[in-house]
Amino acid sequence: MISHGLVEMGIGSAMVYGLSYFAAGLPLNSILDKKLAVYERSANELGQKSFVSVFQASRQFVLNLLGKSDNVVLLSGNAFDEDRALGQIEGNSKAMLLRDASTFRVQLAYIFNDTATMKEMIERLKTYPLFDLMTARQHLRITFLGLAAFELGNRETNKEYLKLGKSITRVMKKLDKGGSANAHPVYLSLEA
Repeated sequence: MISHGLVEMGIGSAMVYGLSYFAAGLPLNSILDKKLAVYERSANELGQKSFVSVFQASRQFVLNLLGKSDNVVLLSGNAFDEDRALGQIEGNSKAMLLRDASTFRVQLAYIFNDTATMKEMIERLKTYPLFDLMTARQHLRITFLGLAAFELGNRETNKEYLKLGKSITRVMKKLDKGGSANAHPVYLSLEA
């Protein structure tokens, strides 16, 4: 794609690869880190700064999952610093990076059972539409947003969180009925 001038689409495909890798539950290893680093370098060489940040955030996400960061729910470490990155951009690029970084962080918060970060990420992410043209990104975002919403809603008897969780469950049900094999187990998990 890139060789035919479709730079954003080509780099976006690399981003989908990384997100799909995470969603598939494949091993977090040095091969993944090397691929993400190559994609990051390519995005930088092609002047796609917003994609550079996403690949850096992806690499930091992996480091956090492996316990190679000072705080596993913050995207701040050797590969990426969320606060610094967000301070260097503005407009739509900032909104996109905030969405993507928050998607990684809600996953980390849920996995590591960090209530405060789950709340913070729900507040950030609930303003974004549930549907996204990039289905791999949508799937990860709303899956973990739904899990966190139900976790907090049930733990704290918070009707707002439960309402969000039910809304996401309805989206997953529609995707399941539409034939999405990936939505089926998520729908069943959210229904439980």
